[in-house]
Amino acid sequence: MTTLSAIEALALSKGLKADRDAVESGEFAVDFTVRVTGTMSVATDTSRDSTVSLPVKQVLALMIQRSGATREATIKLMRECMVEAMNASDTGTKGEGALDGIIDTEWEKVTEELVKSLPRTRVRGAVKAKISVEVVSDEAALAAK
Repeated sequence: MTTLSAIEALALSKGLKADRDAVESGEFAVDFTVRVTGTMSVATDTSRDSTVSLPVKQVLALMIQRSGATREATIKLMRECMVEAMNASDTGTKGEGALDGIIDTEWEKVTEELVKSLPRTRVRGAVKAKISVEVVSDEAALAAK
């Protein structure tokens, strides 16, 4: 058995458009030869800043916990704020004016600092292929066991 090179395996994968739905369940014996021809280009890998999504609920819970508020007062205040925020979003208004801007600014600063501290994410180069796969011989069985 000959092992395909990385580029050969990539070319084969790009040339095949398998339709799993067209095959019934079962075990099958396959034995055929294919010819793969065409061209491929593989772009250079790049990198990008990692992404981060701050966990809003956890941030809120930590703020409440560290503020020293009691459980009952916290739940009451949270419910009031949730209703007010939902009503504000329905009417198209924002939060509490200047405070809303401060929160946005600080949130963006923290997010930016976190992103800069994370390692960059590798982005694989795009593979463009014009591949043709043709069956050269299908002498052997494609039979369900």
